[in-house]
Amino acid sequence: MYSKVLADRVRVLKEPSEEGDNMCRELEALYLDGEKRGIEKGRAEGIISSLKSLMATLGMSVEEAMNALRIPENERGTYTDLLAKQ
Repeated sequence: MYSKVLADRVRVLKEPSEEGDNMCRELEALYLDGEKRGIEKGRAEGIISSLKSLMATLGMSVEEAMNALRIPENERGTYTDLLAKQ
């Protein structure tokens, strides 16, 4: 009796199922989203650090530092806001 239950359970776990595939896709999507957000956060922290360094060591204004780092115009507001929060 127990061997039948065990055999059935092993079969269920071994056989691919749509439910299992969906869960794997969802977990992968969560992982990739977290990875993307982590990369974006790290990039922003690096840029903020570089901006601060240029401003402190070379006496540049925020605008001059952003020009030196070639930060695109459409991203400058984000970094200005982040600098203001620190």
